[in-house]
Amino acid sequence: MRQIAPAVYKLRKTIKNLLQPDAHYLLAVSGGADSLALAHACAALAAQGWGSYSVCHVEHGLRGEEALRDMQAVQRACEAWGLPCFTEHVQAAAYAAQNRLSTEDAARRLRYAELRRIAAQQGAVAIVTAHHEGDQAETLLLRLLRGAGLQGLAGMRAQQGDIIRPLLTLPKSLLEEYCSAEGIEVCFDSTNADTAYTR
Repeated sequence: MRQIAPAVYKLRKTIKNLLQPDAHYLLAVSGGADSLALAHACAALAAQGWGSYSVCHVEHGLRGEEALRDMQAVQRACEAWGLPCFTEHVQAAAYAAQNRLSTEDAARRLRYAELRRIAAQQGAVAIVTAHHEGDQAETLLLRLLRGAGLQGLAGMRAQQGDIIRPLLTLPKSLLEEYCSAEGIEVCFDSTNADTAYTR
């Protein structure tokens, strides 16, 4: 019998603390280590009878062939793990120009619109994202840089409306460790290394 790595045990336990065993959830999966660890862990929980899950991957029309490779990687992973997968395409740059938004803001709005549409279609009680401890720190820093007052400096909450973020207390390193322990191949988003984009 294979021994369960500490990262695997901790991630699955953390997710169970926020999700109900008899509900259906939509997982937002980009293809990075964070969201693939989330999807894999939820597939394992589903196999144990803890919840049921679908996946939605939104392609923003910004990264060409790289983005299509990510989409295909997510589709292959979901097929291997027995998770229904929905892929949606949006045009973030055009939407940004039409609505005088930053590209990141446009992508975020379009992404959540698609996630909510698919969640409703699938009867999901909530959308589950893979935001982790590092994303929380980044959010606070960006709000500080944008001149937010004390109230505006509140970070993301683990549950906010129809969004659940079960990984907020976990470091990215643990999610990468999970992927390594489970042999999960992750995608690399080149815009994460581009300083022209804020998050």
